[in-house]
Amino acid sequence: MSQHKTQNLQVSFRAPNAVNDQSSPTQGNPQPEFRWCEPIDAKNIDPELPPLTAVRESLPIGFIELRSSLPETIAEADNSFVLSILEQKAPTALTAQEAKDAILSQCYFRAARQLYSSMTEDERYRCRLLQGIFYDTTPIPSFLNNAIAMIGHFRCEFGEVRIRHAEVLLRRWVVIGLETGNELQTGEKLTRLMLSQAVFRDRSSKILVNSLIEERVKRISKSSFKVKSHAGLLRVFHPLLACNEDGLNRVSENYPYHLEMRRLIMLHRMTHFEWRTAETIAGVPIQIVLDYLGVRLVVLSDEELYRCFTFALRRYWADYKSLVEEAFEVAEPVATGFGNACQTVSSDDLQATFALPLSDQDISMGFMYNPAVKFEFKPRFCAYSKNTGKEMRTARLQKEYGELRR
Repeated sequence: MSQHKTQNLQVSFRAPNAVNDQSSPTQGNPQPEFRWCEPIDAKNIDPELPPLTAVRESLPIGFIELRSSLPETIAEADNSFVLSILEQKAPTALTAQEAKDAILSQCYFRAARQLYSSMTEDERYRCRLLQGIFYDTTPIPSFLNNAIAMIGHFRCEFGEVRIRHAEVLLRRWVVIGLETGNELQTGEKLTRLMLSQAVFRDRSSKILVNSLIEERVKRISKSSFKVKSHAGLLRVFHPLLACNEDGLNRVSENYPYHLEMRRLIMLHRMTHFEWRTAETIAGVPIQIVLDYLGVRLVVLSDEELYRCFTFALRRYWADYKSLVEEAFEVAEPVATGFGNACQTVSSDDLQATFALPLSDQDISMGFMYNPAVKFEFKPRFCAYSKNTGKEMRTARLQKEYGELRR
């Protein structure tokens, strides 16, 4: 369509569906790259074949996305029970409520500790300034430990499953725990809902933002709009743009969402170094661009997060620790080095459900956490490259063909 004809076009369009709903990863159309896969059996590999990365190294079969509110789900499973016990021990109802909030705050910190214990060496190195949270062993109510032990990279009957964006999740849990204990020093009022979608000025957050941008641009490209021309109404789709300089140059002002797409692609092209200091994108505050993705930038470094954590810990020891230990049986928080999710409860091609393994003693004590409601994980599994099996078969056929020629 020529340029002089597009100037007077009347455009109507439908807004694309919202994205970044991590609590419902199956919402929307599933991406074709997410498929169930079976790990390669090392016993069936010919030792004379050249080593393949996906075979010789311990790679995960996929990733699981955990909700940022999972520690709160764990802590408040028996909310009324916990509060009633505290009211019997605390001098006032206000103190009991504050102690319950302190337990919730500690649950976020201990979930972060358990997650850190299961991280890979590379992930731990990038979170090394927060390792003091791992070494803190302040006792917590023992009934929380079983549920917290689920968290982290874990192994199931299909192979190793890792937490997606574990470093971002670790920092989110720390900052939500600080907000719960009123120890967050950001200069602005941030709710727990905002912090559940927090991103930080670090490499792992930039990787998460880039993936959200790619999903958003792809979703906008799938949206349609109507163009009124001399032939009538035409339904037109956005061109699928890459998040690079060529895609940026192809963003047309005649399309809806052109400003959003331009800003998102510019943010995607930003280097990790620029991400640490950037305040604006094309003259627009960076938070306005992040609002397209449904995330919130928290300008706190790891040093500041850990300093706030130490303040919160001192307050807990001074005001609530003795009351909590008087009301409940306490134990050292878990740090198992791996997640303790049980075997698959149900699975299909796109998702699997894991549940908390309850012992008979737990059930007799009344900790009836419902696996189908309270601790249901819905992971997205990313399979190995399909070329891996093809390369193995090709190499084996080449070897057999060579032996026949002899």
